Amino acid sequence: MKKNEIFVLDTIGRTAILFVIVGIYFSLLVEAYLGFTQLRNLFYVIGVALFGVSVLLKGIITMRNDFFQYALLSIPIAFVSVFFWESLKEFNVYVVLITLILVVGIDISFLKKILKYIFYLSLILALYEYIFKDYVFVVYRQTIWGLKALDPHLYGGYSGLFRAKAIFEGPLALAQLSIGMALLFKNDIKIIIISILLSFLANGRLAILLTTMVLGLYVAEKYGLVKIILNKKVLFSFLILFIIGFYFIINLDEKSMTRLLDIFNTSKNSTNSARLDYWKKGYDLLFTYDFKHLFFGNSGYYKSLYLNNAENGWLTLLLNNGLLGFFYYLFPLAAISFYSAKNKTYHLAYVGVLFIAMIVQTFHLGASASLFYWVILYTYYDELKLVANVRKDEIVINN
Repeated sequence: MKKNEIFVLDTIGRTAILFVIVGIYFSLLVEAYLGFTQLRNLFYVIGVALFGVSVLLKGIITMRNDFFQYALLSIPIAFVSVFFWESLKEFNVYVVLITLILVVGIDISFLKKILKYIFYLSLILALYEYIFKDYVFVVYRQTIWGLKALDPHLYGGYSGLFRAKAIFEGPLALAQLSIGMALLFKNDIKIIIISILLSFLANGRLAILLTTMVLGLYVAEKYGLVKIILNKKVLFSFLILFIIGFYFIINLDEKSMTRLLDIFNTSKNSTNSARLDYWKKGYDLLFTYDFKHLFFGNSGYYKSLYLNNAENGWLTLLLNNGLLGFFYYLFPLAAISFYSAKNKTYHLAYVGVLFIAMIVQTFHLGASASLFYWVILYTYYDELKLVANVRKDEIVINN
């Protein structure tokens, strides 16, 4: 194949990635200002079509073959499971694996470049919102209180604190972007620090904790405790970071500080009590499942009863996707942990951060967070394979 032909096909492939990512991250903005609610679906179809053209003509998908096969396994799992579900609303739990093949199989470096642009845009918009105490756009959704505007008043709750959200539906999604970017770009100190800042702007307590943990792991991996103690330049740099962070924290308003300090409070009057109640309801409901729903799940059933998810990714997987979906999501974490321990890398610790994110949030739900979950796992798996000197695979579609 000639160089100009390869260039054209690569351009088509990258355009496919661009359509999918723009659809995921800018559909709400279009909905708010133009009233068009199908941008994500429309752009996804266009992206898949362009991906098909690129792959069929080029004949190659650049992806680890074993991970590619594992991703394809989601298709038969999904189509068997749906017969036991009450709703198809969480079908994306499996569809996201097709999205993974699309964005990774074409050019994962291009995907990461787009994500960085979206990340910096989110920072600018979040700073604007935080300064002016208003959102750049608001959408309406059915809630447990009826049709509501997802505005600062709703997300501020009774305390009335302001939580930035940028291009997302709400602050939680912005916090998940922070966690996802910190884990995906775990070797980029600039991304990690901005992730911590975004977590504060979104007032995401778990995000603040986890992004700070990623920073700690970055320091431990890059320098080691002994080197940090002995290196004056490194110590000075972290002293400056500590002063900046301390200044930011002491300038938080009282409501934000109370929310931050309440992160581990599980008393009845704490803000975590509702989450614990959802967990209890989830475990109680799980023990009423018959064998088929225990194995395949019953997507939508919990939400139909309590108008929410179980506020725990692993528990929500068990409820919606059963043991089959639960272990499908868990197995890659276990495999990466095994390879990491075998090769003595820090990936095990970073996977631990992702595991915690799934405990306290539904990090596998939503188009953005679910894609981050799998791109992070694929990136770690690929890095571990490179550590073991296993060359990258090219999956040949046609000869």
